[in-house]
Amino acid sequence: MDNILDHTVLLLSRLQGIGTRSARRILFDLMKKKELLLEPLILSLDNVAKNIKTCQQCFNLDITDPCNICSDSTRDKQTICVVEDISSLWAIENSKSYNGLYFVLGGNISAQKNQSPQNLNIDLLLEHIKSSSITEVIIATSATMEGQITSHYIKDQIDPKITLTMLAQGIPIGGEIDYLDDITLSTAIKLRKVL
Repeated sequence: MDNILDHTVLLLSRLQGIGTRSARRILFDLMKKKELLLEPLILSLDNVAKNIKTCQQCFNLDITDPCNICSDSTRDKQTICVVEDISSLWAIENSKSYNGLYFVLGGNISAQKNQSPQNLNIDLLLEHIKSSSITEVIIATSATMEGQITSHYIKDQIDPKITLTMLAQGIPIGGEIDYLDDITLSTAIKLRKVL
C-alpha cells in the first residue's frame, strides 16, 4: 500500500472505536465513491476545522460562542446537565428529552489516567452555578467507577440548597452515555433521582 494510504489508514484508526481493518474499509469505500463521499467529506471537515469554536459557557463545540444551546432563549436556564464530554452532550441532546443547559467537564476524575479535579472544568462549573440562576444540577456521568467518583466529588462541592439529581438507573454499569440509544437516554433523563 502507498505511504499516503497507509498514513490515512493510521489516522482513521486513531478514531475511537475504529481499528486498522475498519479504517482500511472506510478509506476504500471513500475512494470508490470519490465524488459522492470523499470530496464532500473533505470540504466538510475543512469547514469544521476552520469554523469550530469552544463555547466558553459550557465547553460544547459549535460554530458560535456562546453555542446555539447556551444562546437559545427557549431553554430552561435553571437546570444544567453536567456531562463528561461533548459526545455525551450530543447523545442527550439527540434524545430530545431535555431542554436545559449543559456543562462539559472534559473527562472524569481518574487516578489511572492521572486526571484530578483540577484537570477538569469542575471549578468553572462551580463558578457558573454560583453566578447564575441554576436551581437543579443533573449529574450525567457514565455509570463507570470514574463516573461515580466524579459525581460524588461534584455532589460534595455543590451548595445543598441546589437540587442535585442523577440519571435514573437502566444505564448499564460501565456504560458510556454516547453509546446508549435515544429511548434509554430519554427514560434516564425523565426518571432522574435526587442525589
